[in-house]
Amino acid sequence: MQARVATYTGPSETLDQLVRGVDRLRPELQRLGGFRGAFVLVDRDSGRAMTVTLWADEQAAEDSAESANRMRRKAALASGQTIEGVDTYEVAVQI
Repeated sequence: MQARVATYTGPSETLDQLVRGVDRLRPELQRLGGFRGAFVLVDRDSGRAMTVTLWADEQAAEDSAESANRMRRKAALASGQTIEGVDTYEVAVQI
């Protein structure tokens, strides 16, 4: 399994907009091949957020990258958040 982790920064008061924006993308995400789940993590004190999407394997993560980039930019733009970075990791242990 692979995890794509994106980090965001912006005004704390826009975090709920980011959360709603990502949630609105749920059906589109769920249609992507190999999609296994997602989390939106927020730190309301700092205005920072992270999205973690899970993919069946490296190929699914690669195949979804273009769509994921577009969706990420859309959610960030609508909420006033800035995308700080995007990284992909192998999920070595799932408990």
